[in-house]
Amino acid sequence: MYKVFIENREVNFRNQSSTLQSNGVIYAKSNESFEKTLLNRILETPENTVVTVLCDSVKKVWKNVLSDCKFIQAAGGIVQREDEFLFIERNNLWDIPKGKLESGESIEIAAQREIEEECGINELHITELICITYHTYFFKNKWHLKETYWFHFLYNGSKQTVCQAEEGITDARWFKRSEFSEIETKTYQSIQFVINRFERLMDENDKLEKAILVLTTGECVAIPTETVYGLAANALSIDAVSKIFELKNRPQTNPLIVHCGSIEQVEQYVSDFPLIAKKLAKQFWPGPLTLLLPKNDKIPDQITAGSNRVGVRIPNHPLTLKLLNKLDFPIAAPSANKYGSVSPTRAEHVKIQFGDQVPLILDGGECSVGIESTIVGFEEDKVIVYRLGQITIEQIEEVCGKSVQIQNEAGEIIVAPGMVKHHYAPKTTLKIVDDFTKIELTNRTGIILFNEQKIMGIPSENQIIISEKNDLEEASRKLYDAFYQLDKLNLEVIYMKEFPSEGIGKSLNDRIHRAGMKG
Repeated sequence: MYKVFIENREVNFRNQSSTLQSNGVIYAKSNESFEKTLLNRILETPENTVVTVLCDSVKKVWKNVLSDCKFIQAAGGIVQREDEFLFIERNNLWDIPKGKLESGESIEIAAQREIEEECGINELHITELICITYHTYFFKNKWHLKETYWFHFLYNGSKQTVCQAEEGITDARWFKRSEFSEIETKTYQSIQFVINRFERLMDENDKLEKAILVLTTGECVAIPTETVYGLAANALSIDAVSKIFELKNRPQTNPLIVHCGSIEQVEQYVSDFPLIAKKLAKQFWPGPLTLLLPKNDKIPDQITAGSNRVGVRIPNHPLTLKLLNKLDFPIAAPSANKYGSVSPTRAEHVKIQFGDQVPLILDGGECSVGIESTIVGFEEDKVIVYRLGQITIEQIEEVCGKSVQIQNEAGEIIVAPGMVKHHYAPKTTLKIVDDFTKIELTNRTGIILFNEQKIMGIPSENQIIISEKNDLEEASRKLYDAFYQLDKLNLEVIYMKEFPSEGIGKSLNDRIHRAGMKG
């Protein structure tokens, strides 16, 4: 059994057949040892994070995960002795190589000699070996287990605790359990964050396993991306893709985008990958760029609405990238909303759109971009933008070394998503105006402001400023959420102005004009 003490609250870890986080108990998954479950999650915590794990056999735990763990950031620890804890502050621990032990020399004598030599200390006397801790290091493509020896020693007449370290002596101190709050106050200020992250990672991995199961059985999952949340299904399954169209009420004539976890995966589903497209992919993937490329026979015609080209991209969201790289098929994932309505940038937006119709929603937090990807295609020697997004025309032209054309209005055939005239719309009527002073204000009027001050005459809660810093990127992240917030207020109309027509501002103007009407 393993113990973590947070704010004097004991969190127990036990072997069980499922994963659960409640009442301070976390259970391991049935298909792997609990030691591996626990430490693999802890090893994913940020660099320099202090993690406290108490257990009966630390050495056994480390050995159990050495072959599978990708990296380790062991920034200290706590060792238990009866009712006391040894607080260890340093993270540069190392052991005495066995080759340094002289003939017949004990580990205590070797430690005393090494410490005196390395630290320039004389008259140090090791009194007892109090504990051994274990950590790992990565060297020459191999994980190695290291033992670190902790001693009580006498120096200048005072009893101290020491381990060997790269620089100087590392002091340690035994704390009574009642004194544990002193440790938290002094050094463990981020410990609650560590455990919150640990529990979130346990939950995250559990959800990934569920998502894999749901997608593999042909159902839909809502996934986070950096742009907006997507409604995902197996892109190679006609039945699974049909469920996307059905849930969204999306016309079969409007194609879908295929998401992959790497360029190598993309290459499995296209018949040609032009050099200029590869340059764009290298520059912007993973990221909010969709490339329209010739498809091969693996991609069903239903994905492309009968076209011989398929939109592909690699999203830049860690949770979805993990998912994509665990699957053995790509996923089709248009925005997770009813057709024509505003795209979701938070998990709760998906819930508003679909209720319980979607079997699983992977919550990846707020989308970092907030509007749909830029879509780029290639016809003969032309580079064509079919949908504006965060990646701007200027950025694309810089990479391609030539001017690009914009063709973002649908004709008889819809070449790419986002080209229809009315799209991205909130439930409340949206009107685009030039001057807020010329509109009729009532208690059921809503206003979205870029960076202006709120207007007198209507309730403050009816008005949302989406970037007080005058930042178009921030406005992009917050625009759709503002639509959702105001939709909750049962308003008659929402007014807003165009954004500055520069950079991503052009893309934002494209969205609001498709979402609304001229006031």
